Amino acid sequence: MYISFVSVICIFIARWMYFSDGHFSLQGMGEPMQNIENVLRATEIMIDLHGLHFSPRKVTVSTSGLVPQIQRFCRESPCALAVSLNATTDEVNIGIIF
Repeated sequence: MYISFVSVICIFIARWMYFSDGHFSLQGMGEPMQNIENVLRATEIMIDLHGLHFSPRKVTVSTSGLVPQIQRFCRESPCALAVSLNATTDEVNIGIIF
C-alpha cells in the first residue's frame, strides 16, 4: 500500500514539529523509494516557493535500497538523500563502512 503525497507531507511536518531542529527527514514509514512518485511530489511541494518553501538542504529522504529509484530521485530532486548501509553480520557491516 502506498502513502499519498499529502500523507507524506503531513508526516514530514509532524516529525519537524516533534524534533524542531529545522530539518525534515522522511524515514521510518516503509521504503520511500517504493513510493517514489508521491515522495517526489511531496518533496517538490515542501521546497516550492508557492508550497511550504523549505530549503532543499533541510529536506532529507532516507532509504536503504532500490537503486533505479535512488538514481531517479537524485536526478529529479534537489533534496538530500541518506542511504542506510547494513548487513546481517558485524563483519559485513565493517566491510561496507571501511
